[in-house]
Amino acid sequence: MATVLEDGNRGTKRTQDEISEENGDFNPLGEQSVDAFMTQRLSVKRRNMMTQLGPSDSDENSEDSSELESESDEDEDGYNDEDEEVDDSPARAGVIERISLKNFMCHDSFELKLGPQINFIIGRNGSGKSAVLTGISVGLGAKATDTNRGSSIKELIKDGKSTARVSIVFLNDGPDAYKPEDYGKRIIIERKIQRVGANSYSIKSEVGKTVSTKKSTLDEILYKFSITIDNPLAFLSQDKAREFLTSTTDRMKYDLFMSGAFITDILDNYTRTTKNIVEVQKKVRQAKEHLAACSQKYREVATVYNRHKQSDYLRHKLGVLHGKVYWYNVHNIEAKIQKYQDEVEHCQKEIERINEESSKCDSAIEKSMPKREQLANRQEEIERKVDASKVRYETAKQKREDIRNTLVQTDEEIAKNIRDVEQTKTTIENNRKLIEEEQKRIDEINGGSKEALRTFREELEQEAVGLEEQRREIRSTLDNLETRDNPEIVNVQKDIKNSDNRIRALKQNRAGIQASQRDQYAAWGNNINNVIHKIRETTGWHKEPIGPLGVSVEVKPEYSEWKPLLNAVLNKTLDSFLVCDEHDRRILEGILKKNNVRKNILVRKFEHFNYRSGMPVGHTTFLDMINCTNEEVLHTLIDLGNIEKFIISDKNKGHLLIGEKNVMSVFSLFSRISGSRLSSNNGTIRRDPVYFSDDIVKFSSGSMANDLIDIDKEIDDEITNNNLLKRRLREITMKDQNNKMNLEKDLKRLNDQLNKTKKQIFETENRLNEDGDMSKIVTLNTQIAEYEDQIKRYEGIIQSLTDEVTAKKEEYDELKQITKKLRLELGHFQEEKANAMEELVKFDTEVATLKDNKEQLDFEKSQKDLQKDKASSKIEEGTARLKPLIETAEKICPRDEVTITADDTQDSIASEYAEVQHQIKEAEKEIGRSFEEIQLELIEARDKRNDANQNLDALDETYRQLDSDLNVRFNFLHTTILSSVQQASRTFENALGLRGFKGSLDFDFGKRTLTLLAQTKSDDEKRTVDSLSGGEKSFSQIALLLSIWKVMDSRIRGLDEFDVYMDSVNRSISIKLLLSELRQYPKSQNIFITPQDIAVVGDLNSRDVKIHKMSDPRSDN
Repeated sequence: MATVLEDGNRGTKRTQDEISEENGDFNPLGEQSVDAFMTQRLSVKRRNMMTQLGPSDSDENSEDSSELESESDEDEDGYNDEDEEVDDSPARAGVIERISLKNFMCHDSFELKLGPQINFIIGRNGSGKSAVLTGISVGLGAKATDTNRGSSIKELIKDGKSTARVSIVFLNDGPDAYKPEDYGKRIIIERKIQRVGANSYSIKSEVGKTVSTKKSTLDEILYKFSITIDNPLAFLSQDKAREFLTSTTDRMKYDLFMSGAFITDILDNYTRTTKNIVEVQKKVRQAKEHLAACSQKYREVATVYNRHKQSDYLRHKLGVLHGKVYWYNVHNIEAKIQKYQDEVEHCQKEIERINEESSKCDSAIEKSMPKREQLANRQEEIERKVDASKVRYETAKQKREDIRNTLVQTDEEIAKNIRDVEQTKTTIENNRKLIEEEQKRIDEINGGSKEALRTFREELEQEAVGLEEQRREIRSTLDNLETRDNPEIVNVQKDIKNSDNRIRALKQNRAGIQASQRDQYAAWGNNINNVIHKIRETTGWHKEPIGPLGVSVEVKPEYSEWKPLLNAVLNKTLDSFLVCDEHDRRILEGILKKNNVRKNILVRKFEHFNYRSGMPVGHTTFLDMINCTNEEVLHTLIDLGNIEKFIISDKNKGHLLIGEKNVMSVFSLFSRISGSRLSSNNGTIRRDPVYFSDDIVKFSSGSMANDLIDIDKEIDDEITNNNLLKRRLREITMKDQNNKMNLEKDLKRLNDQLNKTKKQIFETENRLNEDGDMSKIVTLNTQIAEYEDQIKRYEGIIQSLTDEVTAKKEEYDELKQITKKLRLELGHFQEEKANAMEELVKFDTEVATLKDNKEQLDFEKSQKDLQKDKASSKIEEGTARLKPLIETAEKICPRDEVTITADDTQDSIASEYAEVQHQIKEAEKEIGRSFEEIQLELIEARDKRNDANQNLDALDETYRQLDSDLNVRFNFLHTTILSSVQQASRTFENALGLRGFKGSLDFDFGKRTLTLLAQTKSDDEKRTVDSLSGGEKSFSQIALLLSIWKVMDSRIRGLDEFDVYMDSVNRSISIKLLLSELRQYPKSQNIFITPQDIAVVGDLNSRDVKIHKMSDPRSDN
C-alpha cells in the first residue's frame, strides 16, 4: 500500500513511490532494503561503465581505465612525490608505547615496549606472543568473542588466578594529543578482569592519577586517535588471520572489504534511519486523525458561540470595554516607541555626518596612494642606482687593488731576477778565483810544500764543522714554520671574519631600518600591528595602554652616535607596554597571548612629578639626548629607568664624575660595537662593558633617514676596513713566504758552501797524494761560460717584466681616476636617496594623521551605532510586546470603536467594565453557561485545531527532510564506495607489482563478491589467485589486506601469524611488501606476530622497525 503525501499546502497528492521513481531516490517506505538499494545503484554504475566501453572492449580496457582513474585520483588528491614533502617522523600521540600483562592467559607478569611504527614479535609456539595482540584488543575494550579466545572474558584469566590486569600506555604529545592538560604526555589505560564481580576500566594520567573509569571515555580516546578496535580487520588474531589468508570465499572477501572500510556500519546506520522515517510516517497518519477530531470539536463549539453572538447592546459594550483595556496599553507603548524612534533618527543623522567626514578621509587617503607609490618607486629606483653604483665602485676599486698587488708581485720578481744576476756574477768571480788557486796548487804540487796543504786541509775541516752547525739551526727554524701557524696571520684572519659578520649584520640592520620606515612598528615584531589594532578596538580600558614605549622616543640628531648605547641600556623598557592598573594589565596580557607576542607590561599610575631637582648639573644626561612625544612615557623612563641620572662622558674622564651629586652611572663609547658603564657601590667604582645589539634599535622611526645615511657610511667604512685587513693578510702571508724562501736560500747556500768545503777537503787530500791536474781548471772555465749565458737570460726576463710594469701602471692610474669619479657618483646617489627617504617619511606621517582621524571618526560612529542599536533594541522590544497586544486587542474589538481620552486610566476602565458585566450577568441568569465560558471554550478548541495542524505540518516537513537527507547521504556513500574501491585496487596492483605480478580487484556488487585476479610472469592473462601456489596465494591475500588497510586508515593495526603458510621466499617478499606499503603511513603503528625467523629479510635494521623476541616457553607451562 503506497503512502499518500501532500505537496505544497496539501493541494496536490502524489505517492512516495512516484516521487522516488521520478528522482531515482531511495524510498524508505518501500519494500527494498537499504543494502539492496545501494547494491543495485553500484551494479547500475558498473553496467553503465561496461556499456560505455562496449562489450568487446570491457575486459581489454578495464586495466587501462583503472590506470586512468588511478592517475586522475592521484592528481586530484595531490599525491605528487615531487611536489609534496612527506613527514616520515612517527606519531607522537595515539600509538602504544608499552603493554603490561598480569595473570593474563599464559603470562604471570609480562611487559613489552613497542616501537611507534613497525613491530615484529617473534617466538616459538607457546611463548605467549599471540597473547600480546589479544591483550591489546581486550585492554582497549574488545569482547572475548572478538578475539576467538573463548566465549567469556573471564576465560582469559590465567589458571589458578582470580584477577587479571591489562595495562596499555599511549603516547599523548604534540598537536594531536587528547586533553593533555588532564593526562599529560601519556595516557594509561588499565582493564581489570575478575572471575567474581564486575570488570572495570581505569583511565589514568602519566603520573598515575585516575581521570576516568567510564568506558565512554575510552571510546572517546579511541575515536580521537582513529583506533578501530571493533573492526574485524584492524586486529587479526591467529584464527582470523588463518581464515583470511587461506579459506575466504569471494563472498567473504566482499563482506570483509565492506566491513573493513566501515561501509557495512554505514549501511546499518542508514537502515536504522529508514526505520525512524517509517515511524515518522506513522505519526503523520496519527496527526491527521487528531486534526480531524479537533476540527469537528471546533465546529460544534462555533455553533454555540454563534448563537451567543446574537447578544444585546450590553454585551457589545462589554466587548468594547474589554478591548479598551488592551488598546489603552497599546497607546502607552506606542508613545514610548515614538520617543525611541526620534532618538534613532537623530543617531542616523549623526552617523551620516560621520560617514561623510570618514569618506572624505578615505578619499584623501585613496588619492594619496598613487603619490605614495610614486615616492616608493622613486626610492626603490634610487636604491637600485645606489646599489648599482656601489657595485661599480667596489668592482673598480677591487680591480685597482688587484693591479696594485700584481705590480708589487712583478716588482718583487724583477728584484729577485736582479739578485739572481748578481749572485751568478759572484759565482763567476768565485770560479775565476778557484782557477787561480788551482793554478797555484798545480804549481805548488809540481814544486811547492806539502806541509802548507796539510795546514789548509785542517782549516777546511774546521770550517765544515761550523757550516754543519748553521745548517742544523736553519732546518730547525724551517721545521717550526711548517708545523706552527703564524699567530699574526691567525689574528688577521679572525679580524676578517669579525669584519664579514659586522658587514652582514649592518646590512640586515639597514633592511630593518627600511622596513621601519614603511611600518613604524617593524622593530617590535611581525604581529605587533595586530596588537595595536586590537588595543584601539577594545573599549574596556580604564586608560588605553601605551606602547611599545620606544615608538614615542626619538634620539636627537646631535647624539645619533650614542643611539646603539641608549638602545642597549634601555632596550627592555623601550620594548614594553605601559598600563595604569592591574585591570588593564590582565586585558593587555590576554591580547598579547592571543597574538603570540611576548612583551613586558609595566604597571604605573599615569601621574607626573617634578624631576628637575634630581638632575646632575653641568652634564649631558640620557634625558637631554632624547625627544619624547608622550609625557607618560617620559615620566615612566625617569621613574623606572632613572634616565635623568645617567650621564655621558669621555672614556678617560668618567671615573672623575662618578662621585658627583645625582650621578648614578657614567656611560662612555669604546667602539662602534661596545661601550662602558661606570657605577659606584659603597665607594668602589665598578666598570661594566655594554655590548651593542645588531638588531634594529627600538626608537621612533622619525630620524631613520639619517640612520640610513649613517649605516651606509658604516657599511662603506667596514668594507674599506675589510679590504685593508685582506691586504694586510696578503702582505703577512707574502712576508711569511719570503721568510721561508730566504731561509731555504740560506740553507741551500750553506749546503753548497758545505759541499764546496768538503770538496776542497777531498781535493786537498788528493793533492797531498797526487801530482797536479789541469782538468779542474777546464771544468771551471766551462761553468763560467754557462753562468754568463744564464745572466743574459735573466736580463731578458727583467726587461720583459719592466715593460709589463709600465703598462700596468698606466692602467692603475686610469682606474684610480675612474674610482674617484665612481665614489663621487655614489655619494651623489646616496644624498639623493636620503632626500627621497625623508620625503617618503614626511608623506607617510601625513597619511598616518589621516588614518588616525579616520579611526577617531570610526570610534564616534561605533558609539552612535551602539546608541542607535540600543534605541532600536528598545523599539524592537516594544514592537514585540505591541504586536501580540494589538492582535489580542483587535480580536476583541477594532481600534476605531474605542475612544481613549486624557482622563482615562486603567482603574476607571476596569470600574466601568465591572458595572456592565454585572448587568450582563443579571440578563443571562436563565442561560446555563455564560458567553465568556463559551468564548473560552471556542478559543481552546481553535488553539487545539491550530496546534494539531502545526504538528502535522512539522511532521510532514520532518519526513521530507529525513527522506531528502537520506538520499543525499546515499549519493555521498556511493561516491565513497567507488573511491574506496579505486584506492584499494591501486594499492593491490602496486603490491603485486613488487613480486613482478599484475593484478586487479574484480568487484561484482550484484552478486556481492570480490575476486582477486593475478597474472604471473609466465601467464598470458589474469586468473584467480585460488589457482596460485599456497605461498603466492597468501602473498595475494596480504596484498588484499594492505588494500583494505589503505581504505580503513586505522592508527594501530595487528596481524598474527601472517606467514604461517608461506615458504621462505614468499615470506621474505611479503615482509618487504609490508615494509614498503606501511612506510607510506609513518604515523600508524603496526604489530606483526610470527613464529618464523625473519633475520634473513633485509632492511629490518632501520629506525622505524623494532623486533621483539619472546623467551622460549618453559617446560612447566
